Amino acid sequence: MRWTSRAFGLTLGRVDPLIKELIGIVGKGAVLSERDELLVYECDGLPQHKYAPRAVVFPKSTEEVALVIRALARSKVPVAPRGAGTGLSGGAVALNSGVVIELARMRKLLMIDPEHRIARVETGFINAHVSRAAAGYGLYYAPDPSSQAACTIGGNIAENAGGIHCLKYGTTVDHILSARVVLQGGEVVELQSPEEGGPGYDLLGLFVGSEGTFGICTEATLRLSPNPQSVRTLLADFLESDNASRAVSAIIAAGLVPAALEMIDGAIIRAVEASAFAAGLRRNAGFAIEAFRQNAGESRLADPPRTGEQVRVVQPLLLERVPQCPDDMLLPHQAAEVPRPPFAGKYLIAHR
Repeated sequence: MRWTSRAFGLTLGRVDPLIKELIGIVGKGAVLSERDELLVYECDGLPQHKYAPRAVVFPKSTEEVALVIRALARSKVPVAPRGAGTGLSGGAVALNSGVVIELARMRKLLMIDPEHRIARVETGFINAHVSRAAAGYGLYYAPDPSSQAACTIGGNIAENAGGIHCLKYGTTVDHILSARVVLQGGEVVELQSPEEGGPGYDLLGLFVGSEGTFGICTEATLRLSPNPQSVRTLLADFLESDNASRAVSAIIAAGLVPAALEMIDGAIIRAVEASAFAAGLRRNAGFAIEAFRQNAGESRLADPPRTGEQVRVVQPLLLERVPQCPDDMLLPHQAAEVPRPPFAGKYLIAHR
């Protein structure tokens, strides 16, 4: 006679009745309850915290999600929605032998409306695939978490994911226009982003980032943005963190908001330079700043010459704070002529 803990969906000699009910809703191939099947769902991208779920369910529609939620509510079983499991906050972990509702099979692109710059997707749709689908219309989806090649829109909504471009374009909450949500009792509601300055509570803004505690998002309408007309990239390295920090403050104080602004410490610099992605940074550098000045296509005033002007403003702000670096720089038209590595102890102003 096989014995398995109740936490893994079986009791001594019989199938857990809850598992049987879930199979009746979504089908046998859409429920995992064996111990070895559940190991991968014990944690998300933070493996230090592991909790075994009672089962994992793979619904294929909003209706199935609602039926599963109602069954779990009747049994008073905790629920943990999950996308790709790439998060680092434990948001997809099922505590107290809860059931994981895995939305990875709900991955349809429902609609793209290039005229209104929106897309409607099921929330198992992968982040990077949104931009890929919109590329033919000259549009893209701005939120770009580091796991965007794998993470899902539903996970992004649950965690209010950001990415390197959130400095200028904001996080997920700034790009979600509506969401279909299954509440904890199984009711299905459509949350809308309120009009600018309009009356009422911003329930959609409250929902984004709630990590599944208010409900499970099954569909979402996303805001798309025009592809940038031009991009300039500046890279500078520093020996001291104080100079690097002051350079960041100076850029923002000058009224410039780069599409991204990232400071990298010495340990990461050395790791990058020892890898296949070596960029030519000095290994004794304590910090490096990479600033992307992106020209957004939605602004009539934003054109390539204007972007170049902004770069010329940033150059002296960096130079003032890196006295140990040579004064020579690479201009955009020269960058392509310089062999790699192009910026050991220098600034690179690259154009693509």
